[in-house]
Amino acid sequence: MVLKRLLVVGVLVGLSLLPVVPASSVQAQEDPGSPGPRMLPPTGPYDVGRTVYHWVDKTRGEPHTPDEDDARELMVWAWYPADPAPDAEVGLYLDEHMADLITRMFALPEGRLAAVWSNSYPDAPVADDEASYPVVIFDPGFSADPRQYTVLIEELASYGYVVFSPSHPFTTALTVFPDGRVVEGLAENKLGPIWAPEEAVSAEFEHMWLPDTRYVLEQIKQLNADDPHGLFAGRLDLEHLGMVGHSMGGRTVSEICLDEPHCQGAINLDGARTARVELSFDKPYMLVLADNGVATFDRAHTYGLEALDSDYYVIMILRTEHGNFGDTAFWVPLVLDYEPDGLELAQIALLDYRLYILAFFDRFVLDMTVPLLDGPAENHPEVFFLSRLEPITPPTDGVEPQPVEMGDNPGELVAGVADVWTYDGEAGEVLDIRVMADNPAGRTTHEQRLEYGLLDTLLVVRAPDGSLLAANDDTGISTDSHIRDLVLPVDGIYHIEVRSWESQYAGTYTLLVRAGDRNRAPGYEKIVWFDGP
Repeated sequence: MVLKRLLVVGVLVGLSLLPVVPASSVQAQEDPGSPGPRMLPPTGPYDVGRTVYHWVDKTRGEPHTPDEDDARELMVWAWYPADPAPDAEVGLYLDEHMADLITRMFALPEGRLAAVWSNSYPDAPVADDEASYPVVIFDPGFSADPRQYTVLIEELASYGYVVFSPSHPFTTALTVFPDGRVVEGLAENKLGPIWAPEEAVSAEFEHMWLPDTRYVLEQIKQLNADDPHGLFAGRLDLEHLGMVGHSMGGRTVSEICLDEPHCQGAINLDGARTARVELSFDKPYMLVLADNGVATFDRAHTYGLEALDSDYYVIMILRTEHGNFGDTAFWVPLVLDYEPDGLELAQIALLDYRLYILAFFDRFVLDMTVPLLDGPAENHPEVFFLSRLEPITPPTDGVEPQPVEMGDNPGELVAGVADVWTYDGEAGEVLDIRVMADNPAGRTTHEQRLEYGLLDTLLVVRAPDGSLLAANDDTGISTDSHIRDLVLPVDGIYHIEVRSWESQYAGTYTLLVRAGDRNRAPGYEKIVWFDGP
């Protein structure tokens, strides 16, 4: 489907769900031991420490600045189980720059958000209870700062996880570097010219977010050997690693977890999935959806992640929105003089989210027995819960392949069934492959696609040994599919699969196969994996 849900999140979302908070809930966050109002405390046995790293990837440039000598810089926050000194004080929830930005954007009372405290102790020593602790990477949503997920992240740290979370400068709303530089996020109309002719959000994902988070993972491994902060050397159990992300971050960690041998499972908080993840992900996976309808919830479970035979969970809470994964529901009652409508649902949802996220990592990272994931929970009736109990049948099963010709190849998809074409290729040959629906789906609903026979295509190329070579779901804002300048690695018979997204739609199409541009071809291993729904 067309790229979705990669919307501005964090400071730009959540205020439409400003729910009513019972007075007792607000009072519970007014900790007399802290200098001011305090975010919702975590429930685990550990105190929580927080620190931040400034990492510079000198192997990559910074395309968002005019100076060709600029290297890519990241600020990466870490939360962890800690042993703070008896007289230690927790740190502020946000720094003055971020608090001021949110205050100005939403006309909040001056100075109040800047006076909200976290439950984390800055740079406190790592707790001595265990020799090392499991690691989680949390990737925020597009524009969001890691600290805007404090309620979720402090909870994980309080149960013994070390959580690293990167900012992505120039798409994160605000990044403050140690030398005082303040970098604001660029609007999409500013990103567009940087990446043209590529679609801006897709280009940010491929060229910045994926390399950013891969670099963070490598730096975490380096910390385990030598940490300049003196905190994590020898204290990180990277054999027990999980990943979670919101929106664009969910899309990112899904891709990285697939490739990282030590990643034992991923959680996607209402984010899209690449075609590659949709076809190949074979580790434990949880998809947590905002409310886009029960039918969408059911389809995600029934048709999603066809390579995953079990340990696939889909949960949803009715009337929730994409921004409910951030902290807004819990800082709003601390800074406003009135009780806005609707916030109680958002608070309940966030409490449920952190419960299920913790349960997933406890089961699959730490191999603990966790009854919460055995089925729908009676004491959480608001949570819609599905888990996969048996493999799903791929739409290519039993399909007789047909040879493809150079040029135009008309075809017709039946709902639930793919077409498979064969191509006798030579090593080094470059192909340009495109699927064009006669009635493209565009930005339409599932129901409209069924009613009017609209087709959302998915294009897959498999190597002669059957392995996935390339896949493409959308070309920019189109629901047609295009694999451009694909270099064939070996001689042999290649299989080209023409599918519909989720294998549910029918319609006629044209498969175009042309010779690609060898000079432009990046190599088959660098084909862009575009978004899922």
